[in-house]
Amino acid sequence: MRMRFLLLLSFVAAVALPVHAQFAIVVTQNGQATSVGNGGTVTMNALASNQSAVATVTLTNVGTSTINLSQQPQLFGPFTESTNSGFSYNVVPFQAVTFTLNYSPISSALASGQLTWSYTQSVVVGGVVTTTGTGAVIFNLAGTAPNLTVGEITATNSFQAIASGGTIQFPSTAVNAVSSITLAISNTGSGAGTINSVTTSGSGYQLGGIPVLPITLTPGTQFNFTVQFQPTSTGSVPGSLQLAFASGTYAATLAGSGVTSLLSYTVTEGGTTSPLSPGQIVTLGNTQVGSTSSALIQFQNTGTIAVNLGTLAVSGAGYTIINAPFLPLTVQPQQSNSLTVVYTPTQPGPSNGRLLIGGDSFTLSASALGPLLSFSYQVAGTTTTVVPGGALSFPTVAEGQTSAVQFSVTNTGTTAAPIASIGIGANANTFTLANLPALPLTLSPGAVTTFTIDFSPLTVGALASTLLINSQTFVLSGFSTAPPPLPAYQFTGASGTQQPFQQPAVGLSLTGPYSISLSGTLTITIISNSFVPDPAVQFSSGGQKVAFTIPANTLNAVFPNGSTQIQLQTGTVAGTILITPDFTVAVAGGTDITPANPVTLQLTVPSQAPTLIAASISAQALNGFSVAVTGFTPTRSLQTLTFRLTPASGSTLSATTLAVDVSGMSAAFFPSTASQAAGGQFVVTVPFNLAQSGAPVGTNLANSISAVSVTATNATGTSNVLQVAIP
Repeated sequence: MRMRFLLLLSFVAAVALPVHAQFAIVVTQNGQATSVGNGGTVTMNALASNQSAVATVTLTNVGTSTINLSQQPQLFGPFTESTNSGFSYNVVPFQAVTFTLNYSPISSALASGQLTWSYTQSVVVGGVVTTTGTGAVIFNLAGTAPNLTVGEITATNSFQAIASGGTIQFPSTAVNAVSSITLAISNTGSGAGTINSVTTSGSGYQLGGIPVLPITLTPGTQFNFTVQFQPTSTGSVPGSLQLAFASGTYAATLAGSGVTSLLSYTVTEGGTTSPLSPGQIVTLGNTQVGSTSSALIQFQNTGTIAVNLGTLAVSGAGYTIINAPFLPLTVQPQQSNSLTVVYTPTQPGPSNGRLLIGGDSFTLSASALGPLLSFSYQVAGTTTTVVPGGALSFPTVAEGQTSAVQFSVTNTGTTAAPIASIGIGANANTFTLANLPALPLTLSPGAVTTFTIDFSPLTVGALASTLLINSQTFVLSGFSTAPPPLPAYQFTGASGTQQPFQQPAVGLSLTGPYSISLSGTLTITIISNSFVPDPAVQFSSGGQKVAFTIPANTLNAVFPNGSTQIQLQTGTVAGTILITPDFTVAVAGGTDITPANPVTLQLTVPSQAPTLIAASISAQALNGFSVAVTGFTPTRSLQTLTFRLTPASGSTLSATTLAVDVSGMSAAFFPSTASQAAGGQFVVTVPFNLAQSGAPVGTNLANSISAVSVTATNATGTSNVLQVAIP
């Protein structure tokens, strides 16, 4: 048994030796390091098909065995390998070795290959080197290279290559016009290509569509851009295009020429045909207003390439184009076309315009015959010209005042001008005419007529209207400032504390006269001590508002009754009655000139004991009667009604004073909605039932009382005494 145990230990020691190699593989290209697994793929990117790509491979032994590399790896494909001096083929644990891979492409097509580097693995046990296995480092290799080609995108959208050193030819281009060629850079290779810069040289050449550089074109992609040519003078204009790739440079010659025009022109007017050049004047002569004149413009392409026209346009008052060809228009070499310029003046005087055919411009000149009215106005000695549709600005005045302008109409035409009507549009009460000439009026050439326009604003702010002369309109514009501030004012008549259930009179007066008539309103505001306003508080004219007027340059407010005072009812509820005035200039839409914090009249109805107004006997019978008490309590509350009975002559009463607690009835009635219309008024009916022991049936017990007096109390005090006789 002991022998078997030792053998077992020896066997275990033998199989514990490491049997697998472990590598960390890093490939570095262009300063970038990438980890690759054994059996993976290393892609090497050349800048061009005639330039080499280099990759550095670092093998690090991260196992516990020594790796013994063979003397040379096996390679196939367009790849080579080289090791540095002192390269160690025996790589102990945690040692790294480095070798170099080279790719030298002969075309831009994708290349493939493989590297296989065999090795053996060994360990040292007890001083004895033992081989534990064999293996290989294997890389699949891929080689790429871009192929950047420059070409022109033709009219049929095809790609036409242009070799470096070639020429890019622009068509003859009119001075200051623009022609454009679309170029492309296409990558037909297997690797990415980088474009670092695109530049041009030469007068009039400019790039378009260039993004922020550098950019990278992946295989099979294309980058388009434009080169524009805009000559500033005639003749040949040389230039160049330069491209900088990561793999090298590209250059091409730019060739263009500037010409005066691509078309030749003639003009026919009045049966006479003359040659015409861009920039010259086309004269259409004198034309009566309402009539027309015209000129025929013919143009021919005398060049060798087609001319594309996107513009046929005319500008200037009275000028139009007729019989023009449809756009866009392509004029082939030696082909001709034409258009007609028509002049139809609407008012006399010289008129200039402009005709545009493609990039060629011509000046149009004509003169119209007929009457022509011109307009002006004068303010404070300054004359301002105004055209129909224009505005006349009046000097700023205060509301109720007047400013004026002197308006003039002059015939600057060549024939007499009729004026049939002169009038004002909106706001005819604000803008008015004065000193008008007799109408209708005929103005001879050079003659002038004048009249006055008054601005009398009735409101504050910007105001506008229109002046109409024949069918022509002018905007009238004025600004009115606020009227003078209101003088101080005061209330007259009643003031301070007022008893309830009264009708005092109040008035209102200014402390100084005001130059403008005023209108206004007195408004009552009620502040009830018991949270319920008394609706009986109102003016004698009805309601809680009353209008008044203050005639210009007077002091006192006049109310609808023609008096300088107005009465109001104080009601029956304790509280405060505020009377607030507002003031408005008494014109249509007049300005409110009420002070920001108007002075108010404050009348105070005090909290006091109830007041009894009337008492009466009702429901009288042999054994009783009822007493109805009418009054008001400013606190809107009652506590007790106290009755005192006066016995009839010869009668004796067991009790002559009776206090009735009505606080519960009061607490239920006054907070109710039904009580709000009554204010502090009340009617209380108290029944009296009389009894006498031993009295025969049918005895009239009510005859034992000759009179009843009553008082009422609230939290403030006791009312007056009312007495009523028992009939």
